[in-house]
Amino acid sequence: MSTKYYIHTQNKEFVEKYFFNEYRLVDEPCFGYEICIGRRSGGWKPLFNQHNDAYTSVEEMKEFLSIHSDKISIYDESERFITLNELEDELINWGEHQAVKYMKYNAQESDLDDIRFDISTKDDYDIKAPFDHIEYDKVIDKLAPELKTYRGHYTHDKDNYDFVSGWWSNPRPRGLLRRLFNELESSNE
Repeated sequence: MSTKYYIHTQNKEFVEKYFFNEYRLVDEPCFGYEICIGRRSGGWKPLFNQHNDAYTSVEEMKEFLSIHSDKISIYDESERFITLNELEDELINWGEHQAVKYMKYNAQESDLDDIRFDISTKDDYDIKAPFDHIEYDKVIDKLAPELKTYRGHYTHDKDNYDFVSGWWSNPRPRGLLRRLFNELESSNE
């Protein structure tokens, strides 16, 4: 299970300046612009979306969100509004709240869509969880290069937080706007 976290603003100049082509129009929880900050998933380090015109590290992100708090709201995918302190607890420090596990690749249980690791020991493991996205790709490249992962779009910031760019972070409409978008797409076919 994963949870995504978002910035919401109704300030078009702000979103065009800092998040050009990195936002989506939404009408839930209210009309405005939504920018994905990142996501957390069990067994993984938190993953942050790259927004290089706004910030390039988690430290800069926290400062940016604080400075622009008069223009933005922060919420999770269930549209629960949260504070910057709650974002730190729920997303930024997510990896610190998970127990370290030593994992061994299980080739017999893995296939192209489902890569499996079993709990192992500190003396015999392929990777530690919570998984670092870059390290995970390196392990898969070494142990099972035929398996497809989202290689090459991950980076670390100066404090070793994981960031992603590319299609995974591209915005998609939701709510009423998503229904209209889907109707337009189907009528064009």
